[in-house]
Amino acid sequence: EGEGDCDGPGDGGANDGHDGCQGDLECGSNNCKQFGSFYHEKDDCCQKPSSSPTTKPPPVIFPGSLLTPPPGQRCTGRNYQGRRCCTPEAPCDEGEGDCDGPEDGGSNDGHAGCKGDLVCGSNNCKQFGAYYHDKDDCCERPVSSEGWGEWEAWSQCSKSCGIGRRTRDRFCSGPACSHLQQSQDRLCSTEDCPGNNNKNMANAFLCVLLDWFC
Repeated sequence: EGEGDCDGPGDGGANDGHDGCQGDLECGSNNCKQFGSFYHEKDDCCQKPSSSPTTKPPPVIFPGSLLTPPPGQRCTGRNYQGRRCCTPEAPCDEGEGDCDGPEDGGSNDGHAGCKGDLVCGSNNCKQFGAYYHDKDDCCERPVSSEGWGEWEAWSQCSKSCGIGRRTRDRFCSGPACSHLQQSQDRLCSTEDCPGNNNKNMANAFLCVLLDWFC
């Protein structure tokens, strides 16, 4: 119990069933993390039989999804050819799988199992056809990193007491950017300064708000 990776029924295609586990133990699916953080998130470990119902929820089918592989498609997933049909020696087109990408952990092909600039996804084949297994990885177009990035964290308040300002920035990359940086700021107040009164606080507020030098 707690050892893996086993090749169980949850992996689809040709597999060992529960024979890779001793006695009455069963081969789980993506369950090894409960036995140790050193496992990969996709590792399957031997575990005691589950007492919970084994009925699986109905499969998710994307609108317009193909129910059977199109004629002539070479790699159509583990339900047909088994795993790792896409290899560096015979890379796949977009929507073909199963490829052995970086998110599979361990020794893998990276994105070399996909043609050109395509990348090997992770459990992403269902978008290309309902005939794929849930765990199949397909070649897909990379997500563009161009455009505006996420906002950075707010800076510390510019004043240790009284009213100051916090700022944050985000940056744009790619030819479509009209400018490369955006900034936001907001007023902040950590604590009152010694000897402050309402009038001084109002003046400080105006200094920050209007960028006056006070």
